[in-house]
Amino acid sequence: MFFPLLSVTLGSEGDHMLIRKILQRAGDMCEPAYQVQKTTALTALVMLICAVICLISAEEWNASTYRILLLARELLRTSASVLLIGIIGAVCIEDIHTNLS
Repeated sequence: MFFPLLSVTLGSEGDHMLIRKILQRAGDMCEPAYQVQKTTALTALVMLICAVICLISAEEWNASTYRILLLARELLRTSASVLLIGIIGAVCIEDIHTNLS
């Protein structure tokens, strides 16, 4: 599957409540952790947009567009990695800030 991260489905009301709690907790973060999270989310979004632009510009699947398609695939994978590292960094900053307060 080309988009493995998009295969997650939300089915029950409990899933929506969990997501609402996560988003509320993210809004209560300290300022440095929030900035790290916001910056990494924007970076991942830009990488995903670039991947879509690469797929649109390739138009068809053949040997001449193979490198563009590989670039789109790597942008997709790297954006997930950047987002994961940013979230881990934001959690570490928030933990340090909470322990110092």
